[in-house]
Amino acid sequence: MATQIGSFDTIQMENLYTPSKNHSKHQQPGSISKVRVIIRVRPFLPHEFSSKNSNPISCISLLNSESVPSGDEVTVHLKDPETSRNECYKLDAFFGQEDKNVSEIFQREVSPLIPGIFEGYNATVFAYGATGSGKTYTMQGIGQKIASYIIEQREISPLKSLNDLEKIGLTSKQVHNMFGRAARGVFE
Repeated sequence: MATQIGSFDTIQMENLYTPSKNHSKHQQPGSISKVRVIIRVRPFLPHEFSSKNSNPISCISLLNSESVPSGDEVTVHLKDPETSRNECYKLDAFFGQEDKNVSEIFQREVSPLIPGIFEGYNATVFAYGATGSGKTYTMQGIGQKIASYIIEQREISPLKSLNDLEKIGLTSKQVHNMFGRAARGVFE
């Protein structure tokens, strides 16, 4: 499993069904799924241009980059001269520094999961990475698209009951309250 290194974040998607490689069909109920690991490399920040010369160098590169379209399974090479890291990781998908990547991540990785929610499947999308690696930027962009898409899908394929609405996900307030109760040792 790949982890956050340098100035990129890892987005992991876990679901009870996994769309096929081209995301066109669901697997059969009860089938085994996997966690998909993708990386979105955030663009350099303005202070990174001014702090180290004026030309920052990315510490991540694709192996065989000319034959791998954005979003496909890839092997990345991490070489960070500041930490002497020199490692390779195989990932389910890679998205570079372009701004359009949040939309592309949503279209290729997240939107195929949403119809399954209305069929009773679970889906989870989360971002992992160091402070400043682009998690909030990525998830906020995806979150807005998810909300719009769920509303559209609900009109096409309504939930079975109002109680099903609670199964769509956790709010940040619910997560905060849950960890607060865990810290106090109080669960109902």
